[in-house]
Amino acid sequence: MEIKDVPIEELNPSEYNPRALTEKEYKDLRESLKRFDFVEPIVVNSAENRKNIVIGGHQRLIVARELGHKTVPVNYVKITKLEKEQELNLRLNKNLGHFDYDLLANYDEEMLVDVGFSREELDDVFGLNIDEEFDVDKELEKLLKGGIRRVKDGDLWQLGEHRLVIGDCTNKIEWDRLLGKERYDFL
Repeated sequence: MEIKDVPIEELNPSEYNPRALTEKEYKDLRESLKRFDFVEPIVVNSAENRKNIVIGGHQRLIVARELGHKTVPVNYVKITKLEKEQELNLRLNKNLGHFDYDLLANYDEEMLVDVGFSREELDDVFGLNIDEEFDVDKELEKLLKGGIRRVKDGDLWQLGEHRLVIGDCTNKIEWDRLLGKERYDFL
């Protein structure tokens, strides 16, 4: 294994890389590179037939270029067969493991948010997701105990500052009844 700083313009992203980032993931990666710089080198092929093709680290390379880096640390590997190169690309992105939520719960929640954990992930970390079995029959029975409340065409409901009408949305009379003198921009 050979690691060295390489000028960005010498590196060529592979044409097959399937990895993509959401806007949030991109911002998180950018922030990480700004705070810590490169702690993990970009993986690049050194085989003559695939010289300087990026195998892993495409997104880091994009962000580094945008941040004005002239060079990036590169871990050169020699892989002559395209299929093996593609396999390594997938494995570098897929074999990421998972988090031990019990250990993550020891971290500060603000740090986890800053690092990029979603609200749903934090709920899992701190045990806020309670899996319940939903019993349709039981819930239906609860509804029926209070008597069935029915709505009918023409009913108009005021929900705070919003209004809801039960009716035909293609009927201008229903719209006039719903909106009164209010104007609307779109339907």
